[in-house]
Amino acid sequence: MRQPLSRNPTADRPHGVNSHAAASRPASGHAATLANLDFLRGIAAVAVLLWHYQHFYYLSAGSPPPPEFRSGQPFFDGLRPLYLNGWMAVEFFWTISGFVLFHVYGRKPSVDARQYFWARFSRLYPLHLITLLLVALLQAVSLTRLGHFQIYSHNDLYHFGLQLFFASDWGFQKGFSFNAPIWSVSVEVISYLVFLVYCRASSYRLLPALAIVLACHVATRWSAHPAIACMQFFFAGCSAGIVFHAPDDRKFRLAFLAPAMLILGAALAYLSDKGPGQLFQLLLFSGLVLGAAQLDRRQFSTGRWGIRVGQITYASYLIHIPVQITALLILDSLQVSRTIANQPLFFVGFLCGTLLLSILVFRFIEMPLKNWVLMHAGRARS
Repeated sequence: MRQPLSRNPTADRPHGVNSHAAASRPASGHAATLANLDFLRGIAAVAVLLWHYQHFYYLSAGSPPPPEFRSGQPFFDGLRPLYLNGWMAVEFFWTISGFVLFHVYGRKPSVDARQYFWARFSRLYPLHLITLLLVALLQAVSLTRLGHFQIYSHNDLYHFGLQLFFASDWGFQKGFSFNAPIWSVSVEVISYLVFLVYCRASSYRLLPALAIVLACHVATRWSAHPAIACMQFFFAGCSAGIVFHAPDDRKFRLAFLAPAMLILGAALAYLSDKGPGQLFQLLLFSGLVLGAAQLDRRQFSTGRWGIRVGQITYASYLIHIPVQITALLILDSLQVSRTIANQPLFFVGFLCGTLLLSILVFRFIEMPLKNWVLMHAGRARS
């Protein structure tokens, strides 16, 4: 599977439960707010920031730095796993999103397609549009003042159109453009549509969800399209959600789950050309999500702090590229060497500044716009 954005976010995706999905209150008897999942999303968001810290070392737009730069990154020895593997957080976001969507909709007798659309749209699009326009402005300034773009090179009208319609990574692109981390949400939109069909056609059953996981994994043998990989992790999370919501008096009906997962795991390992790596990720991520939700149910919860951490993940996912472009514009304008990124103080400033700004964006931009869209969508229906 391709690594995010060095071809590359990341970014949930999926939050009391914030994913890239907007939530309504699930049926009683289960934790309405899964604070532990919010907390895990926050950890994944930080992993994305560390993975993308390499952008400060890009030789030019679209040209990742040579491998030897890595050892100079601040606190490299301690943060090595996140610096080198932070891209996996995207797949974890997808897994959480699948779980959260089932948590929100899986106990409902039916899903209203219009309501479902507006919940997704209000959650995702307003902040995407704002950050897209901001990055377009910053890249125009960089091209005008410095003669080159920052980080990503395909910043033209064609790719702006793809970004505008959430189609930036559907296979029509020539490369990464503008606020490129939105690619992971772009392909997740396809999983949202498939999930709606799944809800209406399968009555929320486990075997169809597992069948989608298996079918997507088989498809990766012939196609590296990220939408297929996304759907694989998304429905692994959805499967974990089905197990989580199984009524206690019917759990014996899931006695087949262990052998079914063993058979699925053996099939995935056999079919994979890449060894057990992706199988390990599927089982690890869905297991982490299910375990975290079970702990919430048992009152072992990160509580309000976990919720607050999760609330800012989408904002941090979309604003860290504008923050980086702004910083690079300043450094290049002042002719400051980019090796300044090796300094711990610069690292701490970037990380803390981005997270603090994310809090403000969530509170004063993201949530007000989401509520405004939902309010006007409700008026349009009445």
